[in-house]
Amino acid sequence: MAEEKRRKAPMKVCPGCETSVHARVAKCPKCGVVFPKKRKRGKDERLLPIVESPVSANRTFLARVLQEQSELQGKLAALEALLERYGKAE
Repeated sequence: MAEEKRRKAPMKVCPGCETSVHARVAKCPKCGVVFPKKRKRGKDERLLPIVESPVSANRTFLARVLQEQSELQGKLAALEALLERYGKAE
């Protein structure tokens, strides 16, 4: 008998935890991200926007918090400089 060539199962990578899962899996078994269903597009139909995974949403939120923190630290430094220059109001 001749050896049969075995095809590898189609895989995809979860955008939330970067785990490789079978292409037909609808939900990541590790982090729970639900994969969008593929649908056929018409000629004039545009691609739908990608939904953020919980991990990327958390990263986006963290980036906003760090930006706000940086801005507040700058304002605090400016206020401290004014207090040092003009003294405390009594």
